[in-house]
Amino acid sequence: MDYRMLITYVIVDIFCIIIVGVIQNNLSADTGSELEIKTFKRSLWSYILFMVAGLIGLIMENSVFLYLKPVDYAANIISLSCLGLSSFFWFMYVQLQVNRRFVATRWRFLAYLPILVVIAICVSSPWTKWAFYINENNDYMRGPLFAVVSGIPLLYDIASSFTAYYRALKEKQASKRQHYRNLGAFIYFPFIASILQIVLSGMPILAPAIATSYFMVFVAAQKNMIYNDSLTGLNNRRHAMIYMEEKIAGISEANPLTLLMLDGDRFKTINDTYGHLEGDTAIGCMAEAIRRLCTKYKLFGARYGGDEFLMIKFGDHDWDAQTLGAELNAILQQICEEEQKKYVLSMTMGCYTTVDNREDTDRIIRMADEDLYRKKSERKMERTA
Repeated sequence: MDYRMLITYVIVDIFCIIIVGVIQNNLSADTGSELEIKTFKRSLWSYILFMVAGLIGLIMENSVFLYLKPVDYAANIISLSCLGLSSFFWFMYVQLQVNRRFVATRWRFLAYLPILVVIAICVSSPWTKWAFYINENNDYMRGPLFAVVSGIPLLYDIASSFTAYYRALKEKQASKRQHYRNLGAFIYFPFIASILQIVLSGMPILAPAIATSYFMVFVAAQKNMIYNDSLTGLNNRRHAMIYMEEKIAGISEANPLTLLMLDGDRFKTINDTYGHLEGDTAIGCMAEAIRRLCTKYKLFGARYGGDEFLMIKFGDHDWDAQTLGAELNAILQQICEEEQKKYVLSMTMGCYTTVDNREDTDRIIRMADEDLYRKKSERKMERTA
């Protein structure tokens, strides 16, 4: 390879590694559930290893003094395997986003088979020459199954985009529908780059295309995170605070502000018994019940944190908190039956209404929280009586 082209490859690869490394380092707990973040990070780490190993192999193959054939083989095995792993973990991340139950089904094991095939072909290549081999002149050569090794990651990406776009068509909530479309768009740059790579062989095209897709997904997630809770799709705590602060100035006898604070009952038992993944699913069920109630009564719904939620009503209303709480738990029971849960979820609701525009958000939340705590204590006493 011409030394100028080699330098171009090295510079492009280093920039891609830096960009993806920054994304990996800046993923926060607000980006999704613990399992979702771990899976996304595994995809990013696999890409970084793909780039680093490929860079080592490239430098060695173009250097007379630094060349060691075993190291060259190892670098290419790691690079090709990690390219497949990055797509595999991306596929699993998308499934967690669109259908969290997927990873709990037996069908998830079918998703492992293609990547295991890729790894097996790559690892055996020093002896079989299936994916690649290095000839007597120390030149890297593609093997007869190289198309399989490079095609399976693309199939993972296609499957990810298909499921994301399909979920977007079924989704009624605009913010979540856009989120699924963003996930589906991940494939555009890698797909175009794969085609260009065939025409423009030897050009550094695929790596920056994948890095660009990761960057666009990350930016979209950060933008969505400003006002939306990534796990439930509801408004987040920040948005709820902004909403209340905007409404406080208009509070009066004719336009009261009512804050409903909700908390899951015995939620820790679900985490301890069924695991955190099922705990996330349970939070999703609570959020869906709150979403339905908010749509019916035109309330502002938000996730406050953990299994705590808020519903806010500005202006007069014809319902009372006790009736609303009973209706919420009836909806929640129905959702548990629809989802065929082994448990029944319920929530306790605290309520506070103010007509004083001199009150601030901290006091309003504190008063609703005190009412919630009092009601939870009463329910606990009823169960032990």
